[in-house]
Amino acid sequence: MWAHRYKIGLPAARGPRRTLDVRGTVNGLGPESAEGGKVSERIVVLRSGQSLQFLMDACAALADDVNEPHAWTNADEELLNVYAEVVTALARLRREELAGGSESNVQVAIIDHLIERVRQTRVGEISMRLADVVDRLHAEAVNQVVLS
Repeated sequence: MWAHRYKIGLPAARGPRRTLDVRGTVNGLGPESAEGGKVSERIVVLRSGQSLQFLMDACAALADDVNEPHAWTNADEELLNVYAEVVTALARLRREELAGGSESNVQVAIIDHLIERVRQTRVGEISMRLADVVDRLHAEAVNQVVLS
């Protein structure tokens, strides 16, 4: 059984740096699994003035973990739920940025549609894999950042 720890470490008033420590553990054994295989470990750093980049990096770290072979089953719901929440937060921020421009109505509509699909999938109104919908929303949110 896979379990994941997500902790935010805030250094004591030494500077404007904060970290999100995303470490996978197997039955509490740390960065190596019971079978001796490596479990992902990634640290995401929040720098002053780069909050959007921090959120994008956190999404990428979670996407890597969600899309690993061990997560191809429905066994790790907590990881998937965290991924869905973080990606939805990123998409909402991107939506707010895009809503100001008149040429971005299509992008806003796509993001709105995918956020609604995430909600529908979570409550069982539609039968789609949540990971697939969240991956699509993540791609759309990141794509808009790259294009802007």
